[in-house]
Amino acid sequence: MPLCGTFKSQLRFWASHALFCAAPSFLWALMIGFSSLTAISAMCCGIAVWVCLYAAASSSAWAMRRLPGTLLGRAIQLGAKARSVLAIVSICVALVPGLGMVGAMFFYSDLYAGFISIQASSFMLNQPSPHYSTMEQSFGFLYTFLTTLVQGFLLSFTLIAVVLCCLLFLFCKQRFSAPRTQK
Repeated sequence: MPLCGTFKSQLRFWASHALFCAAPSFLWALMIGFSSLTAISAMCCGIAVWVCLYAAASSSAWAMRRLPGTLLGRAIQLGAKARSVLAIVSICVALVPGLGMVGAMFFYSDLYAGFISIQASSFMLNQPSPHYSTMEQSFGFLYTFLTTLVQGFLLSFTLIAVVLCCLLFLFCKQRFSAPRTQK
């Protein structure tokens, strides 16, 4: 699917991307106690906000003019696919019994972003830092929604890092595969 297109097509692209990339954080949140209907609804709403923001940005007039066919446009597409594959692999590895910390290593970017977002949400809402066993009962929809938004913001930086690596790879590939002229 091309990076730039109608809002509807971009919504489809970013929703499928979010389905895979949000899954490790979503599973982790369920494991630590964000399992009530209120918490799950808040997480889904927070993910939907990020999907809509990405879809709006990639279907904007600027993106439609600047990104199709460019190195940056290709890097964003490749980076989004790479981040999705990494998320799928991390889920598969985490589900293998007996891997312990090896399985958890694939979740680290999501775990760190989750811990930071929990602390940031506590600070922004002027709430004490939660105990994991009572988290969703204590803070409800707003706390969970804000935590999801902050975590999405932090995880967007992992997507940017992957895109920058893809951009470097594509630039090097383009530069070194170009025919050389002799003088």
